[in-house]
Amino acid sequence: MTTYYVAKTGNDSNAGTSQGAPKLTLGSVLAYGFMDDGDTAEIIDEGTYSEYSLDIWADNITIAHTASELGRPVIDAGGNANHIFEIYGSPYTLVGLELKSPSNSGNPNFGQIIKKGSASDFHYFHISGCFIHDTPRLFNFSINNRTGTPSTIKDSVLYFGGSRNACFSAQHGVEISNCLFTSSADTEDEPLLLGAGAGSATDITASFSTFIHRGAAHSSDPIITSWAKVINCIVSGSGMGISSDDHTYNLLNVSGEDFRNYANDANGSAGTGDIIDTVPLFVDGAAAGSATSIAGNYNLQASSPAVNAGIDFDSIVVDISGTSRARNSPDIGCFEYYCEGCITWDDYTAQPNINFESGFVIQSPTNLASNHRFNEEKDPKQTPFSLGTKGPANLRGRTTAYKVER
Repeated sequence: MTTYYVAKTGNDSNAGTSQGAPKLTLGSVLAYGFMDDGDTAEIIDEGTYSEYSLDIWADNITIAHTASELGRPVIDAGGNANHIFEIYGSPYTLVGLELKSPSNSGNPNFGQIIKKGSASDFHYFHISGCFIHDTPRLFNFSINNRTGTPSTIKDSVLYFGGSRNACFSAQHGVEISNCLFTSSADTEDEPLLLGAGAGSATDITASFSTFIHRGAAHSSDPIITSWAKVINCIVSGSGMGISSDDHTYNLLNVSGEDFRNYANDANGSAGTGDIIDTVPLFVDGAAAGSATSIAGNYNLQASSPAVNAGIDFDSIVVDISGTSRARNSPDIGCFEYYCEGCITWDDYTAQPNINFESGFVIQSPTNLASNHRFNEEKDPKQTPFSLGTKGPANLRGRTTAYKVER
């Protein structure tokens, strides 16, 4: 498995196997026959790459930018082609990229970031830490991943514009978490998420995400339609809210019916922990545009009803920005409210053992953590020095009785 480096200072005549001599274009690395299964293309700067119609031929290919705290490299189709990537191998992974502006060729039914090639499992992918915008939809096909391992979209911001189809469609094997999905006002009456339909899929989930729909309201399809499980999400905007038979701990502020049962297409009722007809109180819920800075406007205000209104799910412990989520009662949506200078303490846990067991086994060292509350903002949790195991170093690891002889 080889890593090939790409930078604006590079040259396509370079081998690309060292950061000191990278290639210039992503297309040169993705050329047919160049990469082998398991290889990585790593963009090492934050430049703009005017590239499109890039084919992914090999299996298990990763295209990544690792210095994402400095920004993201931009792959800009510039309206020159109706897609950026075409898939012939799987799985494929996209990390830390900004992807934008495929052409719709004057037809709003066209234009997508990823186009289906001829791979048998082109439905199997992982997208994380990406900023995707100025596109009608993410894929030109409905994800039908039956590999047994879910495809994932996480920690990403997706702004859709001008769509005349569902912005993202799936039938099987997809997990969305810690994402912000929005659509522009010129998006017609289509859902942000479209599932397989009544009873057809039980393995497509959306959690800890925020969905903002600004287009026209659909007469029958909610903003999230026929999705198997929706939990800890904010759904806001024009139209109906969620069509799912498993929805809990969501906050809805929509113009139509809050819930539809996709099993029988009838109006539904709130599930456990669902909050309806409530303004989420974003920092600025009117913010729109295709700049990365817009996403921060969908942070929560301190008084937001979404704060501490969620439930632990799927071992997700941080939000889209990397802020630690509160244990037991995390916030709903992609952002966890963060109060700088505030300290939130977790709960005491039950002491696992009595202090002395039979045979004079001293259990107090194993009970230390249960008798202390930790700062929720710290990860990993750090035990204070004063709670270090007592006694000589050669005795601290013992779990059995000991004696002294002369």
